[in-house]
Amino acid sequence: MRRGSLTIIGVICCLFLGLNLTAAQDFELQTSTYKLEKPEQGYYVLIMEFYREKEEITTNPIIFQSDYVNTIVLAAKAVDLDSGEKVKTKITVDQGYFNVLVGPTSGKVIRVELDIYEPRLFEIKNKRFSFNKEVSGEQLVTVILPPGYGLLESTGIPELGNEGRVHVEFYLRGKKPFPVHVVAAKLE
Repeated sequence: MRRGSLTIIGVICCLFLGLNLTAAQDFELQTSTYKLEKPEQGYYVLIMEFYREKEEITTNPIIFQSDYVNTIVLAAKAVDLDSGEKVKTKITVDQGYFNVLVGPTSGKVIRVELDIYEPRLFEIKNKRFSFNKEVSGEQLVTVILPPGYGLLESTGIPELGNEGRVHVEFYLRGKKPFPVHVVAAKLE
C-alpha cells in the first residue's frame, strides 16, 4: 500500500472534496476531475476514479454524502473501467444530505460521475468567474473550464485539452488541505 493513499479497510468516513466518502474493500481515490459546465448556475460534473489492488466482489457499496445543504447531487452514474459494465448507483436524501450509493462491484477500477449543483464554489463578476475548492488526499485533481472560457489565474498547471477546453491540473501530496483556485473569463 502506498503511503498517503486513501485506502479504506472496513467502513470508515472521511472528508472528501465537499462530500463525505464512506467506502469498503480497499478502494483508493486516484483522480478527481471538476468539469465546470455552467458557472453562473453553480453546476459542474465531478468525475472520480477509484482503484484497488485486486479484483473481488464487494458487498458494501461506496457511499458519498453531500455537504449538508451546500452540495446538491443531481445525477450519478458509475462504470467498471475493466469490463466497461455499468455499476448500480442510487441517490437518496436523508435529513438534508444527498447520499449516493455506488455498487456493489467486482472491478479494480471504478469511475464515478456526479452532476452537482454547488453555487458557493463560484464567484461571478461580469464575464469572469472564480472557482475555489479546498481538497485533500494524495491524488491528481483536474479542473476543466467551460467551453469558450480562457484561464486568467490559477494555483495549478494549465494545458489545452483534446476537446479545446482548458484543463488545469493539481497534484496533491499528503493529507494537508490544498486550495484549488481558478479564475476564468468568457472569450469574445
